[in-house]
Amino acid sequence: MTPPSAGQLLAVAQLHQMAADSRGALDLLSEPVVADGGAIRTEISLDCTGTAAANGGIRLRRRERFVLYVGADFPFSIPSVVVPHRRWAGTPHVQWGCLLCLFASPSVEWVPAAGLFGLVERLLLWLERAALGELDPDDQPLHPPVAYTSSVHGVTVVHPDLGGLAPYDAEAGRGHEERSTSEVVAPSCRLVVGLTLALSDDRKDVIEWMNREEWLRRFNAGQLPPSHEGRPVGGALAVLCNGELSFEYPSRAGALVDALEKLGLARSDLFVAIGEVAAVNYELASQRAPGGEALTSFPFDVFVGTPSRRMPGIALRQHLVCWRFDDIGRLITENINFADSAHPALARLGDLAQRLLPDWIATTETSWVQVMEARAEVTVRRDADSSTAWLRGRRVVVLGCGALGGPIAEFCVRAGVAALWVVDEDVVTPGILVRQPYSDEDIGVAKAVALSERLNRIRDDKPVQPVIGRAEMVLLADDTAAPDVDLVIDATANNTVTSLLELRRATRRDAWPPVMSVVIGHDARRGIVTVSHRGSTGSGRHVMRRLAIAGRTHHAVRLADVSSDLFPLEPRATTFQPEPGCSSPTFIGSAADLAALAGALFDAGLQGLARGSELQKEEPMLAGVVRLSGAVGPPTLGTDWFTWENDEVVRDVVSGYEVRISQPALTRMRAEVRRGARLRGTDIETGGLLLGQIDDACRCIWIDDVSGPPPDSLLSAVHFDHGVEGVEDLITHHRDRSGRLTAFAGMWHSHPCGKAEPSKTDRFAMRSLVTPLEKSPNRALVVILGGDEHTWTRWVDGDALVPDIFAQLATREVTDELIAAPPVPASHGTTAWPGGWRCRVDIPGPRRRRRLWPRRLRRRTARP
Repeated sequence: MTPPSAGQLLAVAQLHQMAADSRGALDLLSEPVVADGGAIRTEISLDCTGTAAANGGIRLRRRERFVLYVGADFPFSIPSVVVPHRRWAGTPHVQWGCLLCLFASPSVEWVPAAGLFGLVERLLLWLERAALGELDPDDQPLHPPVAYTSSVHGVTVVHPDLGGLAPYDAEAGRGHEERSTSEVVAPSCRLVVGLTLALSDDRKDVIEWMNREEWLRRFNAGQLPPSHEGRPVGGALAVLCNGELSFEYPSRAGALVDALEKLGLARSDLFVAIGEVAAVNYELASQRAPGGEALTSFPFDVFVGTPSRRMPGIALRQHLVCWRFDDIGRLITENINFADSAHPALARLGDLAQRLLPDWIATTETSWVQVMEARAEVTVRRDADSSTAWLRGRRVVVLGCGALGGPIAEFCVRAGVAALWVVDEDVVTPGILVRQPYSDEDIGVAKAVALSERLNRIRDDKPVQPVIGRAEMVLLADDTAAPDVDLVIDATANNTVTSLLELRRATRRDAWPPVMSVVIGHDARRGIVTVSHRGSTGSGRHVMRRLAIAGRTHHAVRLADVSSDLFPLEPRATTFQPEPGCSSPTFIGSAADLAALAGALFDAGLQGLARGSELQKEEPMLAGVVRLSGAVGPPTLGTDWFTWENDEVVRDVVSGYEVRISQPALTRMRAEVRRGARLRGTDIETGGLLLGQIDDACRCIWIDDVSGPPPDSLLSAVHFDHGVEGVEDLITHHRDRSGRLTAFAGMWHSHPCGKAEPSKTDRFAMRSLVTPLEKSPNRALVVILGGDEHTWTRWVDGDALVPDIFAQLATREVTDELIAAPPVPASHGTTAWPGGWRCRVDIPGPRRRRRLWPRRLRRRTARP
């Protein structure tokens, strides 16, 4: 005999200690002995006096006896608790009529350190709940009836909901826990058929439910194929009841049929339905074996459903168990329908089968198949409340199948996207296997193909489609149509793709779906995700540029590590080239780094997509910075978010370029106009520099900031002369401060209460491109603000969002013809104000001799 293990000796010591300390509440009725299988067996009794009871609960005696079986690996395995009687058979959480199920989730609820002390405490709690009838409380998932399955039959996976086919859903409309105690519902059962695929010898999948009439109609109409995608097709009968049989299903088929008859299903109706489904299965199997090949029969299953699944806030749902007929039972059922055959021999065979079926059922044991539920009506997705819930049922495109795109594509598939396209032009090479989701057998295969094949094995509906080719040539080739998807994810880290994406999206930004872009740093310790909602001004290129400027300016401390890593002022002196001479430089990082960054970046991006509709309108462009542990930078918990409003977008009809004026720049224009109105008068023009960037690839001009008029400017109601004092220094300051992203882009001025269009002198200046720079560029943007009195006044006062805006990219004309400049109105010379904060009396030189009006006597001058 094997001696007790150290764990079993510990259990014995704990039992003796409890018996000694409990003052009779726990009695040790027998000394522990080693039983068959190596477990030690002992019997105890517990004092149950004073335990509250209620109708519907188990009846407890003054003392109750329990048998404990403690395994050799205690306390790392849970001892079994058995009652030496069957008084509690049929009670929830009592299996085999005597084995108590104490833990709903053993891996969480069992604490090895508590040992038998914790076990007895749990047993007492179980007895209290059982006596009150609260083992299945209304606010907790219902423990369904038990059918003891056999592994020899494999598993059956049920995918479709039963919905209205179940008796409660169709008739009562609610579960029995919602009915009053006086309401009586007659027992009833429904017979339906599950269309089933045999994926292998060990797995069957139910893919559709239908009533018996529809099952026969499809077969007679030739609409039931014998195979689907190479997998045999058959049917399984399902008996759906509006009441429960018992907590444990019978071990004999006869007892099961008797129980179903008590629930309203006549055995004759059951036998007819069995024959119908079995006969069709036989015919389908015959069609799969043409030319006298050996016939492979489809297993015959009968599902039994009872309203034993509780879901939060809804009626009870059907709990399904599956009874598998043995070969004799299947052969009998396949021949029942021959009883009506015109062929005498077949008729005799059918008659014999009809007489044998009741006898076989009366004598055979039930053999249960393990049912794995994939029905939405009885399961809660493990990612139900996570950020990936946004993806469910949506159509997604992932550009790039590499270190970020590969994992992100897998996240999409597991989240339940309806369709996914993965786009990449590269093939799998040996070097990428260390961190990208491919295997050795994929080497030489197109990434998009290898990835789609792997991901399609996750889900039977195969939602992934590969697209081989350059993203910019495949998805972005058409400059007029928006992709018919719900989300575009750019994981290419390719400047060409991001620029072309910006260009294509700008033409129909209101029709384009949201765009998410992800990039990571050179050592895979930090990354950035950008989100651009539908209708937002820009996508990844635009938002990344905004973030880069923020990292050099007002968020320089907060983003210092990001600026150094992802937006360096100078190219890195050394780059990582894994296959020197024949591979592109890349980042250094492991599969663990990439998995962590891809998951965190994608999770953050989905959170950005799921923001409320009001926030999406107010700040539709977002960037999130994710840092892994050990990354140099400010310690931030979660994602470090940055958001932007939409820019004011004006189209230059001449060049076709799109001018994007940032809200801070527009706000500073208004502040300068209001300051000028207070200082000089409401009709005096003002203006200044436009600071930003011209991007010819994106055909876009970004205006990040503006200035007011330099001190040596001249401003009047009819003309604006832009001065030069301090201009070069100001431009240098902005260029250096922004990491060369913001520089001179052009000039702006206002036409208060006038049209936003260039005057004659403006047009001449645009043709000759007069700028306040020593080395004048050959092109510059001209922006004019104006509007009728109502529009202008509302904008200046802050009641309207924007004035009328004219924008044109002016290019200096090169010509031998001498073009005379139109004359500046004479009143400009006598009424002009200086720029900056200076008053007229401060003007040096000859202008001091001109007639200058005190501010309080200034009168409005009409624009000619």
